[in-house]
Amino acid sequence: MPQPQRNSLRPSFPHSRNSDRDHGVTTAVDSVRENMASEGRAVAIEVEVATIAQVREALQAEPSWIMLANMTVPQLAEAVRLRRELVPTSEIRLDASGTITLDDLRAVAETAVDAISVGSLTHSPPAMDPSMLLSID
Repeated sequence: MPQPQRNSLRPSFPHSRNSDRDHGVTTAVDSVRENMASEGRAVAIEVEVATIAQVREALQAEPSWIMLANMTVPQLAEAVRLRRELVPTSEIRLDASGTITLDDLRAVAETAVDAISVGSLTHSPPAMDPSMLLSID
């Protein structure tokens, strides 16, 4: 069985041919599902949200992943609570992303999100000196 392709939808949907920005997350997710199904392809849909209102809408659309962008720890906890309350049997995964640092990691993990993306691991790691200086006595 082929692995699902991951498709990411952002709230503004700038890449959409159908102007989904005017119709919301549910319409965009349904459109991706329909288009992929018409091509006989499996698809895992990932939606990026930045507000609790967008979390509610994304939960109704039931994508595979919801990326919780730049949310505070209390907002992340609220998103987890909403998932539990609104779609208790769902397999929707929540990914905390954005302004998360290694210092925030424990607090974010304690919210019970499913994944945490720490961009500082890739975009701002400390520099390493790769030179090999040897001393010969």
